[in-house]
Amino acid sequence: MSNLKPLQDIWAVALKEKGLENDYKDCFGCGPENLKGLQIKSFWDGKQAICRWKAEPHHNGVKGMLNGGIIASLIDCHSFWTALAATYHNERRQFGDGKPIKMVTASISVRYIHPIMIDSEVELKAHLAKVGNRSKVVLCSVYADGKECAQGEVTLVHLF
Repeated sequence: MSNLKPLQDIWAVALKEKGLENDYKDCFGCGPENLKGLQIKSFWDGKQAICRWKAEPHHNGVKGMLNGGIIASLIDCHSFWTALAATYHNERRQFGDGKPIKMVTASISVRYIHPIMIDSEVELKAHLAKVGNRSKVVLCSVYADGKECAQGEVTLVHLF
């Protein structure tokens, strides 16, 4: 991943070059301007998106464990960027080129398998699983300390 740029950064530059506002800049999960947000960075390798993230003490749930809502937010946001990158990839377009693609989450389901300790680095791996007329379904796995700790399925829909 070291030679790849975060999707969020590529997107911000592409929109700025077009004179467009970054609709996601304040997002809780990935917004670079949301100083109280998670500020995730997702990387596309041509098949899947990967994100590594480290919790802070205020992300605590049950003492010493990462809050489940934070895990769901990580899955939600990372899945969005995965769907966006996969859409550009499948259309054979450079990420961020042309008219911006806009999507929002229509549904999310999360299965918690193992608790994640607050001091563990979290890794998310997601891929596009299904494409509909206006929708994309992304499957996302969350890992910590070498084991899968959560799984998510996110359906995103195109706004236009």
